[in-house]
Amino acid sequence: MPDLGRIASFAKHALVFELNIYKSLLRWAFHRPHIPDGTEPVRCAQAVTPVMWLWIFASAMEVPLLHILIPWHTIRIIGVVIGIWGLLWMLGVLGGLNSYPHLIGEKVLRVRNGAVHDIHVPWAAIDTFKYDDRDLASSRLRPPGVTDVDAL
Repeated sequence: MPDLGRIASFAKHALVFELNIYKSLLRWAFHRPHIPDGTEPVRCAQAVTPVMWLWIFASAMEVPLLHILIPWHTIRIIGVVIGIWGLLWMLGVLGGLNSYPHLIGEKVLRVRNGAVHDIHVPWAAIDTFKYDDRDLASSRLRPPGVTDVDAL
């Protein structure tokens, strides 16, 4: 017999996650990033934004194509509803990355992923850190002739 407590906990977590996706989408749409006073945002969405837009575009194309290709009316409606839900979900994920950046505060570093995950790391717990702003070896933006060893 399944553990109803675990199922209820999972359902609650899924519902909270889903509602936070839509909250992130609305924050992004209305240009209201969540940046508390006394903190400096560190934006991290630039790296994934192009790939996310490709997925969003493909999802947007999938909705009308499924509507045209599927001959059964009931299945067509179900496919359109699921397609629009998925499209809004992916826009919400991208919105979460833009609306909830990492934060540098006076006493704590906050590492966030959307509205759901927020990890507080006190500066006292960080021994050293290194800022590394170089492109990946496979990047087309990397200058010709530069290797990983040269970039160090």
